[in-house]
Amino acid sequence: MDKQLQAMISLLEDPEKTVYEAVLQELMEIDPLLIPELEIAWENANTLQQQDRLEKVIAHLRFRKVADRLRKWNESELPSFLDGWIIVSQIQYPDLDSKDVETQVQQIVTDAWLEMNESLTSLEKTTILNHVLFELYHFDLNVANFGAPQNCFINDLLSSRKGNPSTLTLFYCLIARKLQLPIYHLNLKRVLFLGYYDPEMSKEAFGTTSSPILFYINPANKGAIIGHKEMDYYLSRQQLEMGSDIMMDDRFCLKGLIDSLQDAYRATGDEEKIKQLDVLKEIITA
Repeated sequence: MDKQLQAMISLLEDPEKTVYEAVLQELMEIDPLLIPELEIAWENANTLQQQDRLEKVIAHLRFRKVADRLRKWNESELPSFLDGWIIVSQIQYPDLDSKDVETQVQQIVTDAWLEMNESLTSLEKTTILNHVLFELYHFDLNVANFGAPQNCFINDLLSSRKGNPSTLTLFYCLIARKLQLPIYHLNLKRVLFLGYYDPEMSKEAFGTTSSPILFYINPANKGAIIGHKEMDYYLSRQQLEMGSDIMMDDRFCLKGLIDSLQDAYRATGDEEKIKQLDVLKEIITA
């Protein structure tokens, strides 16, 4: 370990408050690449106090890494939603292996793709996707722990096959898009439905003034298909209005994921995580 870093770590035990606070602040500005060395120092800490202060430094540096990765993601011309989801999940799982997540997601995509062909109708393709996600892989609502933060992390969702309405909807759309199905999020507050975007078929089926959405999908209810009349009735009952029919931007979707995660942390009273997620949301620009 670098002697200067070692000296700074030893000063975390200094009885003088102004000394250890200055050192603490300086350590929080070091390169996050030094986290492994701090972790070794934490394991060999002389006192619980030194260990506790090292924990604060390590947690801060890990969050800086997440924020830096998200900035790079946001600066991309066409950022991948899955990449963004992995980055946000690293707020809880800093060592999350992105390749492992990508492999699991690709296997689901492949299983669905193998059952599809170009001769199938939009409804038939959606039915196959529902079969793969909800019957073959058994994705479902986490009824036992509905508000848990774990419902929002991509690795937990993949391992438990349980999520909340928001994350199931985001995951459904992620898989659909990888299958090149035109399924998108709706611009509709508090309602987590997806729309199958097919302007030509919608015009043929419902007339020239109809919405470009052929039908709607509710992933929280095992991908239930919803028709136009059902949707209109639902909106009128809820006194809601549809905004612009679809929202295709992955940045918008990632902010929705962060909102869901913040709701979960509010339920647990974790104010620190809520503040960190506020910082992440500010990084994401339209």
